[in-house]
Amino acid sequence: MSEKKQVKPKIENISVEELLAQLASLKEEVKAQELKRDQLQQEVYRLQVERDIIEAASIVLKKEKGVNLEQFSNREKAEVINALRNKYQLNVLLEALKIAKSSYCYQNHILHSPDKYQSLRESVKKEFTQGYQSYGYRRIYSALKRQGIVISEKVIRRIMRQENLNVICKRKKKTRSLFASRPLIFHDTVDCSLNDFKFLICQFIKRYVYLSADCRFFCFLLRIEIFVNRDMEHSH
Repeated sequence: MSEKKQVKPKIENISVEELLAQLASLKEEVKAQELKRDQLQQEVYRLQVERDIIEAASIVLKKEKGVNLEQFSNREKAEVINALRNKYQLNVLLEALKIAKSSYCYQNHILHSPDKYQSLRESVKKEFTQGYQSYGYRRIYSALKRQGIVISEKVIRRIMRQENLNVICKRKKKTRSLFASRPLIFHDTVDCSLNDFKFLICQFIKRYVYLSADCRFFCFLLRIEIFVNRDMEHSH
């Protein structure tokens, strides 16, 4: 049996300085990769915080998913932060929602303080319900004023907005007249014929006077007479 020849690896003649330079470059590459890994971890953490904020907003504030966090008011941001305080640090939430700590503390104090408009909210809801959801803030203001409750209209409007008291209004259907509207011509009325004068009278009655069914029928016959006479004049 033939013995296998052992191939010895070739050893290049590398100096110590070159080895140290290669070692230093490898260390720098490792540091760059570690820095990139840390940045990716921070980005993943930031996205996780934003996702939890949006989920908390959908639960606490009844907001739709996909809303812009910058559109939140300071009060809404404070409510979301309070919902996530047990999971994240305060500084992380403040940075994610872009709100100052002083603003958060002020809104948090207002949230935990008793509502001074609680009785007024009940009165506004009662008047809005009794009005079949058709009362606006001006009419509610007048109703409360008759009861001896004097408050600013802006406060009532803000309460209605916060309580989602929206007026249900029906749009009026567009009605079309039986006859096509024709603009009144006031020039050359001195030398106008009898048919033109009758036509102007019909237009005036139609626009400015309430007509019953009989009057409308009379105007309809009068207009037919006018058009027939005009056709006869043109034919002659």
